[in-house]
Amino acid sequence: MSTPEPANVNALQARLSALEIDLRSALAISSALLQGLTATSRKTHHAIDLALDEALRAIATEERHGSAAVHAIVSETREKLRAETGIQERMARDLERLIIDKASAIQGDGGGVVIARDFTARRPRPPGASPV
Repeated sequence: MSTPEPANVNALQARLSALEIDLRSALAISSALLQGLTATSRKTHHAIDLALDEALRAIATEERHGSAAVHAIVSETREKLRAETGIQERMARDLERLIIDKASAIQGDGGGVVIARDFTARRPRPPGASPV
């Protein structure tokens, strides 16, 4: 086995350093863009969350070196975005709005009842109530 020439080692080190700079820059920019986009609208945030979910499923089926590490990083990013933007609260509000809109449409047809109530406040479950 031959020993690599010092010039080749230096060239390889330079290429690896340039690649690391490119990758770190791309990750930082991607992260900033994701955070900015998720803040623009509920639909955008939901679309990004679904896209990350699809990416995670695709990564899970890959049998490539480093797939587990990639999956962990993408999962961490998704959870961070969910925590920062309160996706569960947003989804609950979106569902509430959808229910109200559908009920209003039924009422508009002359055959339904709409119950107006604040569903955003958390209330303790009454003792003995069964879980939903």
